[in-house]
Amino acid sequence: MPTRVPGFDPQTEHTRALKDVWVLLDFLGRQADSRLQAQFEDTRIGLATPSCKLAAPPCRTYRHFLKRVMSISDTLSGSDPAAPAQSPTAGSPPEGDEGMEDLDFLYFTRDFLAAVAAPATVHTIGVTRAYINARRLSRHCFERCRLPRCMSDRSNGGNRQSGITSTRRRVRRSSGWTTGGSSPIPRPAINAGVRPVKSFMAG
Repeated sequence: MPTRVPGFDPQTEHTRALKDVWVLLDFLGRQADSRLQAQFEDTRIGLATPSCKLAAPPCRTYRHFLKRVMSISDTLSGSDPAAPAQSPTAGSPPEGDEGMEDLDFLYFTRDFLAAVAAPATVHTIGVTRAYINARRLSRHCFERCRLPRCMSDRSNGGNRQSGITSTRRRVRRSSGWTTGGSSPIPRPAINAGVRPVKSFMAG
């Protein structure tokens, strides 16, 4: 009976390794050079300009590789497992993962995908995605907050302009000026007690 390592949980380790595998698979699937397909026998032949061999895959064909990964993923998620990877037909060479446990296969797959995806790693891919999501979220929040602020500034600007105009009118009324046409006209002072000043120059 194998000795259990303290603190080692097979279920947690399966999930962790599978998560890394999906991150690397998604990254390589977005590349235009088909470097992942170039590592398997069945997909390398159909490439016009296949990439060089970067690492040894955990199995011989790409079809079998995807089916094995999907089968492990369905088993861990508790959903109906996908169709198991078919055994090699008579006369065809073995896939190479016969007798390999699921966790062993995930470890092998993660190492293989990491070598193909280099210099990118699981960590750098995660950091880049988090940065892109944060930028998208901050831009979305900025655009949502900008419109109400602009509307408020316009409303306050209109109120300030209206207040300035009213103040000018009050100042003109209190100083005895009225607006006639385009220029102010002084309002004459009327006082019954004011007498005309005599000129001493008159004879």
